[in-house]
Amino acid sequence: MGESYAAQTSGDRNVGVVGFAIFAERRAEEARTEFDGLLADTTRAPELVAMRVVHTLSEAVEAASGSLSLTRKGLTRRIAAVGQVAGASPASTPAEEVVAPSRLVCVLALGGDDFAVLDVHAAPDHEFSTDDVLVAKACASALRTWLAGTLTSFDATAAIL
Repeated sequence: MGESYAAQTSGDRNVGVVGFAIFAERRAEEARTEFDGLLADTTRAPELVAMRVVHTLSEAVEAASGSLSLTRKGLTRRIAAVGQVAGASPASTPAEEVVAPSRLVCVLALGGDDFAVLDVHAAPDHEFSTDDVLVAKACASALRTWLAGTLTSFDATAAIL
């Protein structure tokens, strides 16, 4: 099979790979902007904001489900979930990074012993791509920054419950 026109004319056989990488990075940057916009909403309760972000991520990467769990002061609770989340409790969510075709887990260090876990599961007929991973990491980065400034709000909500 012959080489592509771009590879023939540019002398660079990796031009397609470079183009794909640029597209994936651009998609991740656009997703980060969208997540930052959702997280900037101060008119809603933090759990609702987190739910909107997890929902948006799940749609962006074609996930069947997604959740965000927060471990603070030794207590773990799920603060957002969409779809049918595996595991009956947030304690069943692994506290380690997972990058697999059917599952992405991002651990967000929040200082001290506090951390959050973003966990998404692919739809049965879908496998996560490399750029899906970049979008999930962009979401995790936005959430990490937001959660660091919002932790006390979650303490207040937990006290009410």
